[in-house]
Amino acid sequence: MTQMTAHPGTPRRRARAGRRAALLVAVLVCLSVVMALGAAWLRGVLLEHRQVRAQADRLQAEYLAASAVGRAAAQLAANPDYRGETFVVDAETLALRAGAAVIIRVEPVADDAKARRVVVEANFPNDGAERARRSRQVTISLAN
Repeated sequence: MTQMTAHPGTPRRRARAGRRAALLVAVLVCLSVVMALGAAWLRGVLLEHRQVRAQADRLQAEYLAASAVGRAAAQLAANPDYRGETFVVDAETLALRAGAAVIIRVEPVADDAKARRVVVEANFPNDGAERARRSRQVTISLAN
């Protein structure tokens, strides 16, 4: 009696190899889909992070502008000849990631000698293309 041995090319082995190949293709397709979804999620997270940072920068510039108006009012109360100033605040002083630049201009009001127009421009951060800029303009009456 002769024993039969399975050769590598038998139908049973070919079917098993075909199932393995199909399973491998399915796993690769699933991994590709998961990676594409992960990349889309990461892109969304990064975009949201940039938007939140931009909003925080705008808010910081708004606070700086409001403070500069208060500073100008105090300076005008002490010295009616105050014409403004430019100052830079470093990141360490602000305890933030970047510094700021603030410009205060004081102009006379044409029809009122006892009033001054204060124009303020605050930039945060003070350098870079993605800085937030806030401006304010107020009229302050001088004390007698």
